[in-house]
Amino acid sequence: MKFKLCFTVLLIFILFAISCVTQKLELNSLELNDNKDENIVPKTESTLQDLSENKDRNIDTKNLTLTTYTDESESFSFDMPPEWKVVTAIDQLFEIFKDSLDMQSTIVPVLFGIDESSGDNIFATLEFSELYQDEPQLIDIIEYTSIEIEKLKKVLFESESDANQNIIQTEVELDDGSYGFRIEIHHTEVPLLQIMYVLINPTKTGWCGSLAFLYTGSISNENGNENNLIQIDKILNSFKVQKAPENINCNNRETLNILNNTYD
Repeated sequence: MKFKLCFTVLLIFILFAISCVTQKLELNSLELNDNKDENIVPKTESTLQDLSENKDRNIDTKNLTLTTYTDESESFSFDMPPEWKVVTAIDQLFEIFKDSLDMQSTIVPVLFGIDESSGDNIFATLEFSELYQDEPQLIDIIEYTSIEIEKLKKVLFESESDANQNIIQTEVELDDGSYGFRIEIHHTEVPLLQIMYVLINPTKTGWCGSLAFLYTGSISNENGNENNLIQIDKILNSFKVQKAPENINCNNRETLNILNNTYD
């Protein structure tokens, strides 16, 4: 499990041009049970019924209860199983990943959730670079994603053909209007599948498409792990933008400059 956690962090920060140290992350160093009221922010609960598309696979998805967690600024939310351990406090996330973060980066870790029994996990970041412009513009999500995929190909695979076989990119649009790409990375050296989303949301709540939402789900791709794959897919697709500063106006791009905005 320690290897999987380290590898997850390594991939995430390679993708977003942040280096990862070789020191392994000890699960117990997360101290997820401390200060629960500060770090775990449950909102509402929902129950998933039978998934018709999975009936032929004989996978039981009845009565899967999920709890909604928001990041600390309440910019977005995910629905996750209540038994998962979730960190949303930015100061704690910076402490956890301090050896991997470039403090000059415009990428901020905002949520980390893990199933301690399996090691399956979700890691979410926000990327603010466009918001530092005088008049932040709508991010070209196709170009943005293409650049990140090229980084992945060069670092993770020995040849272009290997990369093309093991990196699967598809366009996605979520229920809240967020859109972008879902990227599956099938690792060849270890039994690990990572599913990465690179999204923007053009509404006021999503900073008018000038803020990139980047998150990754990591799971073992060993045979017999279909239930966990369905679960992590549900978590990833439950993403919803929640709020942004009140003074944002998508028709006046100057209002998007992050130096002019703070959350309540």
